[in-house]
Amino acid sequence: MDKAQKELLKTYYRKRAIAGQRSSRYSYKPYEYSVYAIKNKIMDLSKLSIAEQYKIYKTNKAVAPYILPYIEAYNNKSSGFLKILNDGTEEELALFLDKSELLQDKEIDINGNYIYISIDESDMLDALDLGDDYRHTKSTANNNYGGHYDSDELNYMYSSLSTDNMRKIKEIAKMLGVSQETINSFSEDAVLTDFLVEYKLNDINEAYLSEYGDAKDNAESMAAQKQLNSFPFDIDTNETTLDIDNTIAYMYEHDLNNVESFDDFLNYLGSNNDINYEQINEEAYQLLDTTDLNRYIGDKLDDIIEGFDDPDSDYYGMVQGYKELDDLLTKLKFTPVHEDGIIATYSQPDKTINVIDYGYDEGDDNLKIKVKLDYTDGNERQGWILAKNLSKYIGQRQISNMRENRYN
Repeated sequence: MDKAQKELLKTYYRKRAIAGQRSSRYSYKPYEYSVYAIKNKIMDLSKLSIAEQYKIYKTNKAVAPYILPYIEAYNNKSSGFLKILNDGTEEELALFLDKSELLQDKEIDINGNYIYISIDESDMLDALDLGDDYRHTKSTANNNYGGHYDSDELNYMYSSLSTDNMRKIKEIAKMLGVSQETINSFSEDAVLTDFLVEYKLNDINEAYLSEYGDAKDNAESMAAQKQLNSFPFDIDTNETTLDIDNTIAYMYEHDLNNVESFDDFLNYLGSNNDINYEQINEEAYQLLDTTDLNRYIGDKLDDIIEGFDDPDSDYYGMVQGYKELDDLLTKLKFTPVHEDGIIATYSQPDKTINVIDYGYDEGDDNLKIKVKLDYTDGNERQGWILAKNLSKYIGQRQISNMRENRYN
């Protein structure tokens, strides 16, 4: 379709919209598949594949009569299984299936568009050479494999967060005094999640994993269902169902107009099926919807930003506390670390003083810090002290008045 033809169609549909008429473009994908386009020779149905023709035939009632001759012409050249599916009666189809070696002595019930075969799941899967791939794919489609909370996903969380949420995180980082160099590296693997851990914002990581796990489960379920939808059979424990319309569509798509027997059809499926459990994870990334994840994370980030100034918030005093701590550690020549749970460290001949946490008690403006002492003889000790007393202990082997719990 050239540019002029597209403009002609757009003008036509604008006129229909003004007249209050519903465009047939909504009954199938593109507006080209319409009676108007066919009558004005804008759309050439003969250039479509039989699979495309059949899909439009089943979904667009207005266009179906114009496509039917092409489908009938294809069917007239077909034989075997496709011929009997299209033109045979239920009795003829039952007799045809009865000739199958696999279906000998199996109960077959044909009801409208469905063929029900009483057959053990293992026998059917063996005939199709599917093994456990089908079972796992079907379980995934039913969302039976939930809980994808792999912590490695945190290393790449920047790729799933929206632009607005990344802006909020950078705003928080600036308020906490994080260097611009670190902020600029948030789009590198693991940098963002390490920042959230070291600056006591790990609840964002936890929320992300939970929401991402739900989104990934749904995406994998959709990917698995997509594979199953492309497959003609629905295989259960003691019964296999064949959707006749889907089978015809499958045979059109793969140009199987001369498959003479049901067993030949099974052999083709066994060698060419699209059921591949290992591909689901990869396909899921293409279907991943992070809308809910970003909405939830965005709300939590808003709570953090607002909480910095809210006395009733768990985040209250974080900015002030970090500024006070940073000034103190800089003055005492502690080395910033921000890795492995250590904020800063100070080495002495007999031990290393590691600052690992900080905070205020409710109603108390005195900053407290948690220190961990690693002695050269292998011993260690940790606890909370008043930040203002840290300078007194530099050079001393022991730190007095160290408390296990900050809140006392």
